[in-house]
Amino acid sequence: MPIRVLNDPPRPEGRLFLTSGFGEDFYAAVKELPLYIEEELDPARALARAHEQTCGVAVIGMNMGKVNGLALLDAMLAADPDVQVIISTHETSPKVIVEAMRRGAFDYVIEPHDVPEAVSAIMRAVARRKLIEKARAMRQSVERSRIFGGIVAASEAMRRVCMEARKAAAASCPVLLLGESGTGKELLARAIHDSSPRAGGPFVAVNCAAIPGSLLESELFGHEKGAFTGAEARHVGLFESAHGGTLFLDEIGATAPNFQARLLRAIETGVIRRVGGECDIRIDARVVSAANTPLERMVREGRFRKDLFYRLNLVTILVPPMRERREDIPLLAQYFLDRAAVETGGKTVAISPEAMRALEGYDFPGNVRELRNAIERAVIMSRGKIIDIEDLPPTVLCRAIRGTGGSSGWRLGNLPKRTRHGLGKADESAGAVAGGARTIAGAEDDCAITADPNEGGTKEDMARHNEAGSGRETDGRGLPLAERVRAFERRLIEDALARHGGNVSAAARELGIERTTLAKKIARLGISGCGA
Repeated sequence: MPIRVLNDPPRPEGRLFLTSGFGEDFYAAVKELPLYIEEELDPARALARAHEQTCGVAVIGMNMGKVNGLALLDAMLAADPDVQVIISTHETSPKVIVEAMRRGAFDYVIEPHDVPEAVSAIMRAVARRKLIEKARAMRQSVERSRIFGGIVAASEAMRRVCMEARKAAAASCPVLLLGESGTGKELLARAIHDSSPRAGGPFVAVNCAAIPGSLLESELFGHEKGAFTGAEARHVGLFESAHGGTLFLDEIGATAPNFQARLLRAIETGVIRRVGGECDIRIDARVVSAANTPLERMVREGRFRKDLFYRLNLVTILVPPMRERREDIPLLAQYFLDRAAVETGGKTVAISPEAMRALEGYDFPGNVRELRNAIERAVIMSRGKIIDIEDLPPTVLCRAIRGTGGSSGWRLGNLPKRTRHGLGKADESAGAVAGGARTIAGAEDDCAITADPNEGGTKEDMARHNEAGSGRETDGRGLPLAERVRAFERRLIEDALARHGGNVSAAARELGIERTTLAKKIARLGISGCGA
């Protein structure tokens, strides 16, 4: 029955369900915490309630007589995949701990209970559930922030862009979108088309830089049979394909002068002629173009036709880079997270506060495209429901610490010890194990993070670490870096467990990581012979 009722209905993360008995000292310790606690020590009733529970956190006993604690764990997670389950077990049951963590348990406590440790585990679980609830609210904010053609934005800069685009959509004049690579110019062009009177017609997009100059005219204007060697049949160009709709020309600055002259004539007259053809073809296609280079400078340098430039920029919209719209990062990150989780079949639902601060502190030189890639990579690397800071690409962490000049407040010392020691071990292109220190080198700049491996390990461990980094390890030679690191990690954990008689908690303290993290690694690596 409930042992504590709040005046206000508790939020989901504040509901705590117990099937493991706690003493009065525990209840005294949680008396002032925002928890609504229900206790059910009868195994059969606990299992029955597990199928219909609505708690945010549960502490379940693994030693409940006729009821298998793992079955209770499975039932609770089936009823609510977001419930944070802490298992309570004896120190002599390591296999149960590893199996429970593999099935989705959040943490474990050892019986008899150490009250401060148990309360700490419960409040960590409450914080994790609160984060999941926050992600759910963020999802609703994403939907409310779709301001134009599905574009997600909350920043004033992007709202202004969308307002200009909405006005331009109502007309049929050419539109020029200017912005760095990866800022979402094609998405904006499509939104303009979808919001225009031409929405029922085709939207045809072409990247001018991706097509050799000799073929671009044929692709855009089409060609007749026999127009050139290899032209074995008539080819309808993209201008004709876009009739009644919109033609989007990305990277227009990469085109040659001859093509620019033909494009200018097509826009001004609404008439094209296929390569090798003799007849004019009237077309009705709106042209939206985009460039990631300053066209005005190209005009001054004689690399872009002035008359075409003035024809294209009847309406010019400047799309801001990601660093000028940082307010959009949380919304976009959640949007890409949800999409990536669906595409990969993953269960990741939220981003930890530490990881979000790292994302917000990063400049994203690749803009929205790079943010999307960072989140997709994090979803793949994450082994749970939450993207933690160590799941992010090393370049994001590196720039977050040094690339912003400290404006985000990030320093190497702010990172968890396990992150400083483990950055990049899953990213071969960004990390290297070498000479007694781990160096995570950024891609575009000279940014690097180094951590002294002597922090939290024995001399024997460090000797083996140096040996692995220098290539003298005989059993790992020729293996990919990720496999060598995995083998080294396994051996390091096994040695630590052996020194502490299989005690996971003691080994975790030596290795400088959370015991839950170590338990998950043990399950992932298939290590046996460990204790709690």
